[in-house]
Amino acid sequence: MNKPNRASQSKPRLLLVDDDQIIHSIVQAMLKSLDVSIEHAFGGEEGLALAISQPPDLILLDYQMPDVDGLTVLKSLKREPTLVAVPTILITASDDPTLISQTFALGAVDYVRKPFIQSELEARVFAALKTQRLMRELEIAAHTDLLTGLLNRKALSQRVLDYCSKQTFPSGNSQAVLYIDLDQFKRINDTLGHCVGDQLIQEVASRLDQQLQFNPSIRRISRSYSLARVGGDEFLVVIHGVANSQDAMCIAQQLVNALAKQYLIGSNSLYSSASIGVAYSSQERIQMEEMVQKSDIALYEAKSAGRDCVRLFDRKMQERLLHRVSLESSLRSAVSNRDFHLVYQPIVDLSSGRIDSVEALIRWDHPEHGVVSPGEFIPLAEETGLINEIGSWCMEEAFQQFSAWKRTIPCDAPKSISVNLARQQLLQPRFAEQVLRIANKCGVFPENVHLEVTESEVMLDLNISLETMRSLRQSGFKIHMDDFGTGHSSLACLNQFPIDSLKLDRSLIANITTQLHARKLVEFVVRLAKETNVSLVAEGIEIQDQYDLLIEWGCQFGQGYLIARPMPGESYSSFAIAWNRKHLSRAWMPTQAAIQ
Repeated sequence: MNKPNRASQSKPRLLLVDDDQIIHSIVQAMLKSLDVSIEHAFGGEEGLALAISQPPDLILLDYQMPDVDGLTVLKSLKREPTLVAVPTILITASDDPTLISQTFALGAVDYVRKPFIQSELEARVFAALKTQRLMRELEIAAHTDLLTGLLNRKALSQRVLDYCSKQTFPSGNSQAVLYIDLDQFKRINDTLGHCVGDQLIQEVASRLDQQLQFNPSIRRISRSYSLARVGGDEFLVVIHGVANSQDAMCIAQQLVNALAKQYLIGSNSLYSSASIGVAYSSQERIQMEEMVQKSDIALYEAKSAGRDCVRLFDRKMQERLLHRVSLESSLRSAVSNRDFHLVYQPIVDLSSGRIDSVEALIRWDHPEHGVVSPGEFIPLAEETGLINEIGSWCMEEAFQQFSAWKRTIPCDAPKSISVNLARQQLLQPRFAEQVLRIANKCGVFPENVHLEVTESEVMLDLNISLETMRSLRQSGFKIHMDDFGTGHSSLACLNQFPIDSLKLDRSLIANITTQLHARKLVEFVVRLAKETNVSLVAEGIEIQDQYDLLIEWGCQFGQGYLIARPMPGESYSSFAIAWNRKHLSRAWMPTQAAIQ
């Protein structure tokens, strides 16, 4: 690992340059209490040679010497790159102000007169050494990550530049940059504290260094590496001498595997996966910032793919990122200008066919990109923090429309309206009060509002989300668990979460007529919902056979294209009146034509 320089903790080395043997003996005796190591040179040329071969921490330089005077030696010392920062104290018997001025002008830090006074000599040497130590510590801090001992970003760039300028590359030699980011590190900091988080970062740094140094498969396909910590939980690795992108990906995957193993920190047993973006260059000398940018783009793709994985940069990633940046800019404008609109999909009582509720769904018609899928812009809104503002607008818009239906079509207005909630909304302080305030403003009773959440989102911040959901129910709002039967969703949520209804995901409903497993699962959930007094809504009903099976099993509510597509608020009134009249006048029988 690239540890900080510890030279400042060892015994300081002084080089005494003076032609008088007696002076050497006096200085040796007077500085004994400072616990320094003194090397001796008895002439200017000898002193210069010794200093160049092994730079000391401090040089004591006599002004008058037979071979060459001290000022000339001082000029030569300051021309050497390795000696520029080494402090020099001039020794002189003269009190000529001009000489003293020249001494400082040439780079000396101090001077001391002969004959020596021990207290003065000790004080000046001690002060020069202390200043030198502080300068070195500042230099180390400027180039080193103090928590892990690794290089920082600036030092990494310099290391790579030095490496590329000094190496003689064989034909076909290449470089790779790996951008590493821990997954969900903030949760560890927030739940276990920053002390545990810091220890985890140190352990991650150690694992990375150990793998890069000693893992046989990594050593076999790379010549050397440079490792740096560049952010809270971010690391950069530059692999030198990697033959191709496949080898770079292999190294990255080995690191992902190593970082996914258990961490024992104090009394805590932790697991923390990582994602890695890889940028590969067949060029022998790389543009560091460009490679870091590419690896960062690849890291974003790895995070978007679900974390705990590796992605290799390609041009399409950059195109997608540019599209995302453009979309984000447009999204911010759309939020400011309220360029969204809502559509409403009816939810019917399956046994009677009558409309029971509607679900409000947001839509965005982009002036350049056309219709942007909510699956694309909602995650973007969540990432950028815009979702809270969008969510509040959706609620107010939907509540106002619901209130308008109650006034204009009281007999055919839906009994309730469903609005989707995002994870960030549940995390807002006093969110239940905010929703109640909007409902009161729009003249809507809380019991007529169904708020839809997904289990996977709730589980990310379980305690806060559950507290918010309980507060919403206490205020009278109904909680629906959306997308049930997919991903993280499980039957455990029936006991764990304060919910009033489950919404069966369309992917389950789509397969109940063709897959026995899906059929048995939905039939079981319908039966369980009845026994636990939780209502059930089936999403994505598209064919008559699905509808018939759901009625047969006793599912209460359903929505889907067989019944109606989502429609603008102004279209709903005429649709609802016609739909309910049709239902009252004859037995309701949906046909395939309804979904065309």
